[in-house]
Amino acid sequence: MRRNDPWLYIPIETKARDLYGKTLLASFVAINGFNVVLGSKKDINSRSLFFPKGIIFNVGLARNLSNNSKRFKKEGHKVVVMDEEGLVTLRDDIYLHQRVSKEGLENADLFFCWGERQACIVEEKARKMNCKISITGNPRFDMLRKEYRVIFNKDVEEIKKKYGKFILVNTNFGRGNHFAGDNFLLDSLKEKGWMNNPDDKKYILANVDWQKKMFKEFQQIISEIAEKFKEYNIIIRPHPSEKYEIWEKIAQTFPNVFVVHSSNAVPWIMATDILIHNGCTTAVEAFVLGTEAVTYRPFIIKEQETEFPNKISWEAFNSKELMEIIEKKINNPIINVEDHNIKKRYLDNFISGVEGKMASEQISFYLKSIAQPNHKKMNIPLILLFDIYERVILMLKRIVSGKNRGSVSLAYQLHKNPGLVKKDFQDFIEKISRIDKKFANLKVKRIGLSCYQIYENK
Repeated sequence: MRRNDPWLYIPIETKARDLYGKTLLASFVAINGFNVVLGSKKDINSRSLFFPKGIIFNVGLARNLSNNSKRFKKEGHKVVVMDEEGLVTLRDDIYLHQRVSKEGLENADLFFCWGERQACIVEEKARKMNCKISITGNPRFDMLRKEYRVIFNKDVEEIKKKYGKFILVNTNFGRGNHFAGDNFLLDSLKEKGWMNNPDDKKYILANVDWQKKMFKEFQQIISEIAEKFKEYNIIIRPHPSEKYEIWEKIAQTFPNVFVVHSSNAVPWIMATDILIHNGCTTAVEAFVLGTEAVTYRPFIIKEQETEFPNKISWEAFNSKELMEIIEKKINNPIINVEDHNIKKRYLDNFISGVEGKMASEQISFYLKSIAQPNHKKMNIPLILLFDIYERVILMLKRIVSGKNRGSVSLAYQLHKNPGLVKKDFQDFIEKISRIDKKFANLKVKRIGLSCYQIYENK
C-alpha cells in the first residue's frame, strides 16, 4: 500500500451473487495500485462521508439510487455505475423508464455496460446527460471462464457427493413471492417511482399477477417432476428476494426435494444434469458453463417475460413437453452444435468479456483513467465510532417501534446479505492466488465493524 494510492469503494448487495465477482474485480484493481474497500451496500452508502475521496460504485441508474450518487458527488467522490439487473430485463422501453433515470446518468462519471445490446439501449439517453459508457461485461461472468471456474470444483464435488444426480430448479419470483410480502413490495416500487401514473401502475400490477401465476405453476410442476423422476433429487434454489416457506413445505412432502438458498449458484449449475427456470439469469450462466437449461413457459405474456434467458434455453410450454425434454436431456446429454452456435451468437450481443479480455481487466483500466491520487489514510477510529453509533440507534429503534417497515426492510437486507467476514475475502484471494501468482501479495484489513480493505502489500 503506497501513500498516494487512489481509493475505490465497492458495495456487495446480494452476498451469494456478488461476493466472488466483486472480490475478483477488487483484486484486479488492487494490483493496479488502488486501495479497495468492500462492504454491504448499506454500509458503503452510509459511511461514504467518512471515507477518503475516491471512486464509488453504485449498483444502478434508477431514480431512487441516483440520490446516493448525487450525495457521493457532493462529498467529493467520483461515481461509476454497473446495473447488476441490466442483463436480463423486460422490454427496452420499460428498462429505460424504470432503471435508467436522467438523475442517475447526470451523477455518473462512467457507466459500465454488460454488452453491446445494453449500450445501444442507453446510448442516446446517456449522451444527452453527458455520461460516458463503456462496454466491459460483468466480473460475475469472469468467474465462469475456464481459468477461474476451477475455484468451484471442490464445491461441485461436495454437492455431487451429498445429492448425487439432481435436477436444479432456479426460481425467479421476487414479485410473486416477495420475502417481505406484497405491501412491502408495492411500497418499495412506489418509492422507486415505478408506479407514479396509471399506466405504470397497471403494468406493475399485471407483472405481479403474472409472477403469482407462475409461482403457483412452479409449485405444481416441481411436485410432478419429483414424482416422475424419483431416482433424481430435485434442488430448489429460490431467488434471493423470495421467501422460502412455500418451497420448504414442498420439500417436506417429497423425500427427494431439497431447498438450498445459501452460497453461490455456480457450483450448483456445474453439478446438475439440467436446469429448470423461467426468465432467470442463471440460465445464461448455465449456457456459458455448458449446462443444459429448460425454460418452462405455461403462460406466455411476452411483455411480462424476460426474453434473453428463455431464448438460449430449450422451451417447454406445458408439463408434458417439460417432462419429455427433461427425460431426453438427462438420457442423451449431447449438445446440438448448430443450435449451440446460434444461441452463442445471440448471447455475444448481450455479454462482453466471456472471451478475450476479462471484464475485471477492462473495468480496472477505465477506473485507472479517472482516478486521482489521494494521500489521505482511512480514519478507522472515526469509522468504528460511527459503526457503534449506528448500531445503538438501530437497537433503540427496534425497542421503540417494534416490527415496522424499517425493521422489515432491515430483515430483507440481511436476507440478501447476512453479513461479510474477513475470511470471505481471504479465502477467495488464496484461491485465485493459486491460479495466478500476481494476486499473492494482496492483503485484507478490516475497516470498522463491517467493511474490508483489499490492498497490495509492497
